[in-house]
Amino acid sequence: MSYDRITIETDAKGPHIGKKPIALKFSGKEMKISEWREVVRKFCDILADENRDHFPLVLELLRADRRTYFTRDESKLTDGYLVPNTDIWVETNLSANNTMEFCNKLANAFGYPIPPDIVV
Repeated sequence: MSYDRITIETDAKGPHIGKKPIALKFSGKEMKISEWREVVRKFCDILADENRDHFPLVLELLRADRRTYFTRDESKLTDGYLVPNTDIWVETNLSANNTMEFCNKLANAFGYPIPPDIVV
């Protein structure tokens, strides 16, 4: 588990803009998905389930000056999702590129040797 603060670059351009996700493969699980918001939801479900003791650290790990990614206050989010079995909400209103970076950096911070495979 890495305790370094994670930043997500906001970028309106990139390789995933205009593409639609169809599957998420991560930590031995494969799920069909149909939108980028669902990638964030399913990814966080897996992280929280497999890292119950450390998952609350996301509140401190992922912070930005202009955006809240994780919070216990839903009103701070544009499109929040309550991660099951936690009191933590995650922002799901991310661009395709931000979603990819978000998932890759969090997987790395939690010590996963292989980043999530998001099939588009």
